[in-house]
Amino acid sequence: MSDSPKRTESEERFFIGLAAVTTMIRERDNLSKRELARRAGIGRPLVSNIENCRANPTTMCLVRLANGLGLSGLRELVALADESVSRIEASMAPRQD
Repeated sequence: MSDSPKRTESEERFFIGLAAVTTMIRERDNLSKRELARRAGIGRPLVSNIENCRANPTTMCLVRLANGLGLSGLRELVALADESVSRIEASMAPRQD
């Protein structure tokens, strides 16, 4: 059994968006997980865990990830993650015709 604390709903939303935006930018730029990790100065397993919503990265890791993805910084990464999860949620909402 895991001793790690459960995420709040807003934390879970953020990590889903982070996973989506990280994967999308990495694939768009034809980067392997290994290459993104090298550019960001973080471990490849961490990149994989972020993309699979299994990581709880520190702020410094997120700053490094943003830089590795070619973003202007943490603020842009957070904004893109929020936008991404909003689009995911909108696509899953029942349509009202």
